Amino acid sequence: MFGSVNQDLLLNEAALREMEVLKINAEHPKQGKQDYEGVSLNALLDLAGVKDGATTLVFMAADGYTSEVSLEEVRACTECLVGFTNTLEKFKMVMPNFPSSAWAKDLVKIEVK
Repeated sequence: MFGSVNQDLLLNEAALREMEVLKINAEHPKQGKQDYEGVSLNALLDLAGVKDGATTLVFMAADGYTSEVSLEEVRACTECLVGFTNTLEKFKMVMPNFPSSAWAKDLVKIEVK
């Protein structure tokens, strides 16, 4: 699906909703406990086929904001989601036990590097 270690996962709500949709209650570092709905980040990465040698995920928001997280730490997170919002085609990262900087909102792309 991808030709190098660097991979871009572009997000499409219809395609994501074809995956298993999960509902969780998780604590945002600044906003407290909330209910979230989305797809497993790890299931999405498995579907994309992460290349050997990849170590980092970069979340990119529509406004250019980026946040980097360790792929190893994400792989250990069973509740990390690409979360749906109330606006079609708008996504947010749901990253339990990660700092608030990892909870990117208005997500448009996930880069695997």
